[in-house]
Amino acid sequence: MHLKVVDESQVFADQPEYALLLAWNLKNIIVPKIKEKGFKGKVIIPNPEPHVME
Repeated sequence: MHLKVVDESQVFADQPEYALLLAWNLKNIIVPKIKEKGFKGKVIIPNPEPHVME
């Protein structure tokens, strides 16, 4: 698959359009925290139903 795993600080520095969150069961905790820290992209949640969070 060649998915690149990077440190959290890299996500804030690069501001990718999308981030993949594999810890889908913690999305209600993780997504608000990364948004507060300045992430402006969308978050792809693959499980249990694939969807994209703004």
